[in-house]
Amino acid sequence: MVRQRRSLLLALALALAIVALVSTLTQPVQQTAGAAPAAAVPSFVQAPVQASIPTGRRRPVTVSASVGQLVDLSVATSQADSVAIPALGLYTPADPSTPASFSLVPSTPGHFAIRLLSSGRLLGSLDVVPAGPAIRSAPRSSAAPA
Repeated sequence: MVRQRRSLLLALALALAIVALVSTLTQPVQQTAGAAPAAAVPSFVQAPVQASIPTGRRRPVTVSASVGQLVDLSVATSQADSVAIPALGLYTPADPSTPASFSLVPSTPGHFAIRLLSSGRLLGSLDVVPAGPAIRSAPRSSAAPA
């Protein structure tokens, strides 16, 4: 009986030691005041580009963005139609009460036409430049205000 108790106490002590070791190894790393969090966003990440294009404009609009930058684009139409960015494979219906809406993160630089699908009319372009630490300015867009 004494031998069983001794074995049980030894097993409990061993289990307690294992639990203490595991909890020590899995504790979160404490950060000092003022230290950047582990998942800090790089300083070269830009704010999203937000642009609206009305179809009544005579001249095409240019929307500028960088690779990896979020682009929220809205295109208002005067009649039911679809708006396309064909080179990116994007097509979205629109009507007078519901503008076409695109939310994308370009992965390659280039010049991408924005067109009305029914007529092929050029509404504007999305100009995407390579991303990099040297690009730190505010988002650029020459799109008309909403």
